[in-house]
Amino acid sequence: MVLKRGGVTLMRSIGRCGVRILLYHRFPASAKASLEAQCAHLRRHYHVVSLDQVGRWLSNQEILPNNSLAVTVDDGYRDFYLTAYPVFRSYGIPVTMFLTTDFLDAGSWLWVDRVKYACSHTPVPLAEIPFGRDDVRKFRFATREECQAAATEIKNRAKRMSNRERLRFVMEDLPHLLKVTVPVIPPEEYQPLRWDDVRGMAKCRISFGAHTKTHPILSSVEGRDDLIQEIHGSKKRIEEELDNPILHFAYPNGTWDDFSPQVVETVKAGSFQTAVIAMGGVNGKSTDPFMLRRNAVEASSPEMVFGRFATGFRGVRSEP
Repeated sequence: MVLKRGGVTLMRSIGRCGVRILLYHRFPASAKASLEAQCAHLRRHYHVVSLDQVGRWLSNQEILPNNSLAVTVDDGYRDFYLTAYPVFRSYGIPVTMFLTTDFLDAGSWLWVDRVKYACSHTPVPLAEIPFGRDDVRKFRFATREECQAAATEIKNRAKRMSNRERLRFVMEDLPHLLKVTVPVIPPEEYQPLRWDDVRGMAKCRISFGAHTKTHPILSSVEGRDDLIQEIHGSKKRIEEELDNPILHFAYPNGTWDDFSPQVVETVKAGSFQTAVIAMGGVNGKSTDPFMLRRNAVEASSPEMVFGRFATGFRGVRSEP
């Protein structure tokens, strides 16, 4: 851990020959000012490049300057279009957004948001939730903090289920146990992009990649045909809307347990150029282009925190 002043500068210097990739998810309206500060930070300290350029760099088709960095966003929430897109556009920062295509097509929910909604709207203060025959947990929902903690734990446990088990649990079992009716159309906080939004942004330095059809944990998908449908089907759907090849893929959740060698081979067979994970670090010339590391950041983070996380070395902190 680097404690002295200038630690972030040192970490930028250590990784200067590689490429960093940022990972965003959500952009609440309240984060606009902090996002503007973050974009100014990127323009001061990095050479911001597109993921297409990163792919060409890895295949020795392009040379990138030191301290190159690419920006990516996962899932496809509409708050990107409403809050973040105008900011990134004003700073001339290219972004690659990974779309969960059934999310956009149905105008419905991501399964993780169904869990959050059920936990935050349940009328019951206490519930027992079974995750298996001998695995029953008690959760409290009397306060906002308890609801948030319960949602996090339930999501983490649901990720360990098979894909079919998780969908049944989230769609049927959990709402029944918590006595919640989840609306068909999600409230504004959880709404996806519209395809018209996507086509409009594609003309203005925003590119798109595939993030599966339904955002499953790919290592839990049963059957090769289902795996192909999730990965290749998502790519095909975006290509239909944009009439352009889709070259990049993001593994949902993106930790080592969330994809397998079979998943990686299926991605490679889909004519993708790169695939990204959600584990932090700096990518070098020898990095597997189908396991590119990304550094998770929050749009609401102050510049000092953002600057540290952007380096890929989370142990770094500067003195105030």
